[in-house]
Amino acid sequence: MSLLKPGTYPAKLVNYNFGEGDDASKPVITLEFQVQIPGGGVENIRDYTYLHTPGALGVTFKKLALLGFSKEGELEDLCDGTGSGALNQEQDYQLVLEQDQYQAEKGNPDRVKVQYINLPGGGPGAAKPMDKAKAKERLAAMGVDFKTAYAEVHDDPKTVKPPEKGVDF
Repeated sequence: MSLLKPGTYPAKLVNYNFGEGDDASKPVITLEFQVQIPGGGVENIRDYTYLHTPGALGVTFKKLALLGFSKEGELEDLCDGTGSGALNQEQDYQLVLEQDQYQAEKGNPDRVKVQYINLPGGGPGAAKPMDKAKAKERLAAMGVDFKTAYAEVHDDPKTVKPPEKGVDF
C-alpha cells in the first residue's frame, strides 16, 4: 500500500522514456519520480504525459521545458531515457499529488496521481519503449515540431497549434 497521500512532496526525476501506451496510436512520455515521504522513506510515482491533442501538447511541452528539455532537443531524444541528459535528473522538483478520480471510481480511493510538477518553492515504466527512428516517424506523422511548440508555449501556452495531421498510424 502506498504511503503517498494528496499533498506537495519533494522529488527527483529518476527515469523517463518515450513509448507507446495501451493505445499504440497515442505516444506517451513516462516520467518517474522518487518522492521523499515526510518522516522518512521514499516511494516512486509515474506521470504519463501525452501528445495526441492540442491541450496535451501544451501540458507536455510545459512539463518538458520545466524538466530541462531545451528547444534544441528532439523529442525522440527521450527514447534514450535515464542518463541521456535529455532531461535534468540533478534538479530537485516539487510534485503536487491529488487523488486519482478515475482510480477512485474503479474502487481504488487511495490512489494518487501527479497533478503538477514544480521547481521547489514554485506553484517511464509501463510504456513500451520506442526507438528514435520510430519516435521521429510518429512525431512527423502527427506534425509535432518541438522547437516551434516550445517557442509558442513560452510566449502563450494557449497558442499551441494542434498537430497538422491526424494521429492514426
